[in-house]
Amino acid sequence: MVTIDSSALLSLWDAAHGEKPGRQAMHLLQFSGSAELGGACRVGERDSALLRLRTRLFGPTVEATANCPACRERAEFSFDLNDLLVPVSPGEGGAFSVGEYAITFRSPTAEDAAAICANTTVEGAELALLRRCIVSLERDGESVLPESYGLLPPKVRDSIATAMEAADPQASMQLAVLCPACGNQWTEVFDVVSFLWAEISDAAGRVFREVHGLAASYGWGESEILKMNPGRRRMYLTLAGT
Repeated sequence: MVTIDSSALLSLWDAAHGEKPGRQAMHLLQFSGSAELGGACRVGERDSALLRLRTRLFGPTVEATANCPACRERAEFSFDLNDLLVPVSPGEGGAFSVGEYAITFRSPTAEDAAAICANTTVEGAELALLRRCIVSLERDGESVLPESYGLLPPKVRDSIATAMEAADPQASMQLAVLCPACGNQWTEVFDVVSFLWAEISDAAGRVFREVHGLAASYGWGESEILKMNPGRRRMYLTLAGT
């Protein structure tokens, strides 16, 4: 783990606070030093970089909780982020057929994920992703226009989602969870963007509180306080009784 530069942390918070997750992911990429990946990188490449960023900042172990869907008991579990990393797939899309439909697609990119966040419903986001990532779609040899994608049979849309996940497996991270109360086992999706942003927000909140406490106790300005290392700030807060 590394010590997070407080000024850089607050700059990141300023830039990404209140943004949709897809846009927050772009800011996190830049913060990680992986900005060269850019919006054109696949979602799996983005998430791989963010897994490494989380490991560097907070360590590889994650402690989490989830409610059992069978008995609603809260299950506590932990996992290692290194276990979620998978080899980068060389492909960037694929082609397949479902019944009378023939589909060619490309894998969603970080920019695609950021763009579809403007949609307010899951249905709208799914359709937006299809319209961005379907290269061609035909039914019995006739092209299906993007504005008609909402009329596709559920089995076709499900098949497209499955194919996209298979083409970029890092983009879909799932955890097996066991309920200690009833023994039920189920799968939870791990959203590294939301999880990491929550941790970044908590870390920024601690810095804000430290700045507030020291400014109130000693009259120092924010820039002066942020130049101190975290240990020295905490010592002054202890001495000030805050």
